[in-house]
Amino acid sequence: FEVSLVSGILAYRCGSSFAFLTLGSIAVYAAFTFTVTRWRTRFRVEMNKADNISGSKAVDSLINYETVKLFNNEIYEADEYDKVLALYEDASLKTTTSLSFLSFGQSAIFGAAL
Repeated sequence: FEVSLVSGILAYRCGSSFAFLTLGSIAVYAAFTFTVTRWRTRFRVEMNKADNISGSKAVDSLINYETVKLFNNEIYEADEYDKVLALYEDASLKTTTSLSFLSFGQSAIFGAAL
């Protein structure tokens, strides 16, 4: 409702080209945001899975501290935790990068419309 009202006012006061430009930029913005958000959702899911795995690995190691210590497996547990954290770091980097791409694209669309 609000977009159509503003577009109508723009068309009346400034000409129809401004109204069409506004509607076009909103449509491009919405399509870009929807597409990129769907693309980056898999990175977020991957990051959440890696976070859950790393959390459960840390809790499991702490709960079984005596067993790990008894069998002298500290290095093994630390290496396994490092592997899981590396997966989390990679997924987190993808999530952050894709969010930056989304923000850049949205800013570029608005900048071009202005």
